[in-house]
Amino acid sequence: MVGMVKVRPSTNVDDREHGRWLYGFLMRGIEHELTEDPKELFARYASESPIDNAARMERYEKAFAEFDRVLGSIAQAMTKTAQAEKNERRSKLRMEEATEHAAEASGADKQLDSFDDHA
Repeated sequence: MVGMVKVRPSTNVDDREHGRWLYGFLMRGIEHELTEDPKELFARYASESPIDNAARMERYEKAFAEFDRVLGSIAQAMTKTAQAEKNERRSKLRMEEATEHAAEASGADKQLDSFDDHA
């Protein structure tokens, strides 16, 4: 019986660290400020005007949207390569199994032929 993979939110610290690493890696190239501690950002911009705050928040929203686009592209590429790997392995497995069955069938035919020869 084939086991089903259960996908659920990870509580594994390593998984969260990998997610943090990927977020930081991608976001550094998009909007570096969004990799900083929010408390530091609040302190840095505590005296900014409402207009400047709105502009910064809009910039952040655009950065988050770009992050989603980039992450989606990565996920799509990884899915495509994983599917290609699966299909290649499935094909090889089927070819090996067909070859094995052909050899078994040939051996059975030879045994039947030799049985007929002795009868």
